[in-house]
Amino acid sequence: MRTISPDIKKRFPKKRLYVSLALAVLLVVCDYLIANFTFPVLNSADDYHLTSYLNSFFIKKDTVNPFDHVVCVNMAMEKELVDITDDFGDLMGNAAVTSRDMLDTVVNLAREAGASGILVDIRFSDGLKAPGDSVLFADMARTEGLVVSRHREEDYGKTPDAIISRTAMADYRGQKGAGFSRYELLQDDSRSVAAEMWRHSSGHRITRFGPLYFDNGRLCYNCPFITFPMTAASGITEEGEILYPYLRSQLLNAYSRDELLAMMKGKTVMIGDFDNDVHDTYVGSVPGPMLSYFAYDTLRRGDHLVKILPQLLLLIIYWVMIFSILSPSSITFSGKGKKWMQVMMLGAEFLGYGGALALIDCLYFNIWHVNLLTALPANLIFLLLLVRRITLTVSGNNSESSEKSEKSENSDNSDNPDTKIKKKYEKIPDNNSSQRGGLAAGDSDRLPDSEADHPDNPDRQLQV
Repeated sequence: MRTISPDIKKRFPKKRLYVSLALAVLLVVCDYLIANFTFPVLNSADDYHLTSYLNSFFIKKDTVNPFDHVVCVNMAMEKELVDITDDFGDLMGNAAVTSRDMLDTVVNLAREAGASGILVDIRFSDGLKAPGDSVLFADMARTEGLVVSRHREEDYGKTPDAIISRTAMADYRGQKGAGFSRYELLQDDSRSVAAEMWRHSSGHRITRFGPLYFDNGRLCYNCPFITFPMTAASGITEEGEILYPYLRSQLLNAYSRDELLAMMKGKTVMIGDFDNDVHDTYVGSVPGPMLSYFAYDTLRRGDHLVKILPQLLLLIIYWVMIFSILSPSSITFSGKGKKWMQVMMLGAEFLGYGGALALIDCLYFNIWHVNLLTALPANLIFLLLLVRRITLTVSGNNSESSEKSEKSENSDNSDNPDTKIKKKYEKIPDNNSSQRGGLAAGDSDRLPDSEADHPDNPDRQLQV
């Protein structure tokens, strides 16, 4: 049976291996749990400008343009005035709302074309009633695959009962402070617009079990990171194509009915206000309906699923990093200015590990569309480096103190006369006893020959 070499055991002690592995597992688990928080933690949308540019210009992972699967209809110019009344029926004024007739025209076109999905990202409330609501609500209720965005009642009022079964949550409250970068699939335990569109197209349901989230039994993120193309903010492709055309001037007046039906066939039709309903992202201001669409596109690509290979690779990387930090360092400093040298060494080590984490985050973002909360391992690594450096400093001071005490003790002993005589006698060879004849061995062994033959020596006189 083969045994493990002592050198290997010395280099890879079990305790250090187990502790580093436990910390690595803790980092991976915490990364998943924190990524599912409603409000952004340890990151913001401003952190991803560089990685978004790399994803758009240098690494061409996606060969299919995401806009090839969607048709956008901009209703920003289609408005009508409605009366606003209080609870007693008294007129309070007027408000501009999206034209119900024009909206009904688009819904009927998309249903007739056989669109794969329809999102109506228009706000409806019992407090804002229009004359064409009843006809519009009836057509939306009988359209399969149609989803209407809904907001919290305390913010925008109660949604009409006629379309409540078609609604899903479209609230981005967790992203307003730091800018939009993650999309919450289950919002207050209710399905979001993207999750509802995914259910209509694939039959999959996003469910929750404690802190864990699943897509048809597979572990997934509830707040996946959303990737946006650079054209999502500009609204125009490199070829000059308008991505968010206005309904009347750039669609109905520019194309025939048959052309519009062919354009919408088999695609997702996004209906909303693309001019005023915009949100800050790491690529710029993106219209609200497109936030839901790109979140749905994330589900369609499977980027919300927790994949084994990236997580296993991440676990190994964290394991190696933490094990190397916990390993004893052979670099120590002494003498004048050692404190500054230790601070500089700590900073250099942290910059090295921080740079490695930034590179790993960039690669994960561009290869697997996975965003890592690198601030979490960075803080842990800095803490471990700081503790190790303090430990080395304390141990170095203790060793210096012990060396100084030994030197002082040796200097004190060297000045003692008894110590000098003892050292002198210790240098005498053991064969002196054979030259002393009948002398007592215990006495003659301690005296040199010159002193043993001295006349004043009692042993010498006794022998004579």
